[in-house]
Amino acid sequence: MSNADTGTQAVIDSFDIGQAVIRIFARKAGAGRGAHSDFCWLQGRTINHWRATPERMTDFLAALEMAGWVKRGHPLRTAASGACCRGRARRCSRPSGRTNCR
Repeated sequence: MSNADTGTQAVIDSFDIGQAVIRIFARKAGAGRGAHSDFCWLQGRTINHWRATPERMTDFLAALEMAGWVKRGHPLRTAASGACCRGRARRCSRPSGRTNCR
């Protein structure tokens, strides 16, 4: 074991948090499909539609960032709370204050 090529620092240095998040989103996409109201839209698609295509999780995460729902490098408490579209709300606010629901 002491001759192993990969040390702790090398493993840490090679870790890509962005790719880890994408893998988590893709793995959980099926379980989350149908969990949101179809009134919730993001860049012309429902949240359920985004989740129906796990191979597009990179695009979904980028759309969430552009809308202000995900803020890289910020503490979790500064991100949106997920209060969008509870039930059949016609209006939901996002961090920018504009609506993103029909």
